[in-house]
Amino acid sequence: MGETLQAPRGTRDLLPAETGRWARVEAALREVFARYGYGELRTPLFEHTELYVRGIGEATDIVGKEMYTFADRKGRSLTLRPEGTAGVVRAYAQHGLGQGEAGEAKLFYLGPMFRYERPQAGRFRQFWQAGAEAIGYADPMADAESVAMLVAALRAAGLKDLSVDVNSVGDAETRAAFRARLVSFVEGWSGPISAESRARCAVNPLRILDSKDPQDAELVAAAPKVTNHLGTRSSAHLASVLRHLDRLGVPYEVNKALVRGLDYYTDTVFEVLSADLGAQSAVAGGGRYDSLVGQFQAQPRPAVGWAIGLDRLVGLLEQRGLMEGSGGARAAVCCVGSRAFARGLALAEELRGLGVRTWFDPSGRRSLKSQFKQADAEGCLLALVLGDDELDRGEATLKDMRKGGQAPVALAGAAAEAARRLAGD
Repeated sequence: MGETLQAPRGTRDLLPAETGRWARVEAALREVFARYGYGELRTPLFEHTELYVRGIGEATDIVGKEMYTFADRKGRSLTLRPEGTAGVVRAYAQHGLGQGEAGEAKLFYLGPMFRYERPQAGRFRQFWQAGAEAIGYADPMADAESVAMLVAALRAAGLKDLSVDVNSVGDAETRAAFRARLVSFVEGWSGPISAESRARCAVNPLRILDSKDPQDAELVAAAPKVTNHLGTRSSAHLASVLRHLDRLGVPYEVNKALVRGLDYYTDTVFEVLSADLGAQSAVAGGGRYDSLVGQFQAQPRPAVGWAIGLDRLVGLLEQRGLMEGSGGARAAVCCVGSRAFARGLALAEELRGLGVRTWFDPSGRRSLKSQFKQADAEGCLLALVLGDDELDRGEATLKDMRKGGQAPVALAGAAAEAARRLAGD
């Protein structure tokens, strides 16, 4: 007998008990996207490798270490998408999605991404992201609205006690000058430093400020902060974003150590943290990227956006008991005897036609006790019970699965009565 195949390392199957919970989180996010006027964009799972090298930056860990890159049958280099923004911007430019003189478009995406990382708790090589991109919006109001939408999305998913860390990484000129200042500081540093940060000093020094390695804690605390070296325009932009957040009632702190790891970020960067997770923990983030669109079309466009890692979000909601139940069936049809099962099949279909998620055992072999047990596991609130005696009387028994009470109902109106009670639940 051949060896049993398993999912590749760093991937997993989402089983039916899990996908119901995922679907509700995704539905909550989609409702928020619609509320803010964002349209869904679905990009290919793979793109030309050049898209990510040009868009994300060759010096980033994603491009340098983590991409799944392969040659197709004609030798063209393709890459499974490691993040969503570059593909959205490519599609925006390719299809002329911008509206008006400034080329405005509000787009969201939801789907799997791929990075070759060391598998660990909550981190997978195939993972899921939801993200939102507002392209063509230069005003700081767009930054504040994007932050507010991210907070609203996380609240809709189930997190409640949220706050925001905000910072600015400045424009391209500021970043270049600060990069040189930071490299000089790190090269003169005599304290502890991790091997990874030492390597980053040559290729992507701003990532050092994002290091979570305990060896780098003292270095990160002492390092210069880009916020202290902003130009006049970037300082004014940040101040305006903060004023708009105040008007929107979004709680925030200016975190001068906050940076984002991708090269395309400019000016505003932000992360949302949740006290629902115990100690303050970042659950999502994003920022402004005014220089990225101009790499894919002649006319540059400002943009701001964010992404949520859904694997992490759903996992944290489950750990903290903030996730709703399984979301299975709401009613069951449980039967005893072949005649009852034959009638029960039609009764279950009648319930489904009324919009009720219904569990029914089409094998016709389970005991009534076993059917009740499965209905309870599915989360059913009501059960319609049929046996030969009930059929002869033209009745069904309506059983409350939570309180245990039961009462006879006319079989002809049983489905409608169950649907009515569930609607009022």
